[in-house]
Amino acid sequence: MGAFRWVVLAMAILIGIAVFASMAHSFSSPSPSGPCVGGPVMGATGQPVGNGNYKFPCTGGGSTVVHIGN
Repeated sequence: MGAFRWVVLAMAILIGIAVFASMAHSFSSPSPSGPCVGGPVMGATGQPVGNGNYKFPCTGGGSTVVHIGN
C-alpha cells in the first residue's frame, strides 16, 4: 500500500506541474486583439488600416488604432 501512495503523489505532482505550465504559457502570450494594455510598444511600426489610421501593438497585449495624417 505504501508504493501506491507514492505513485498517486507522483501523478498529482506531475498534473500540478502541467496545469501550472499551461497557465503560465497562456499568461505569457498576450493576445493581439482586445483592449490596449500598457500602451503602444515604443518604436513599433504601425500597420495602416486606412484614412490615416494605423494599428499598433501594445506592451501588455491588445492593440490600439492611432490617427496620423490628414
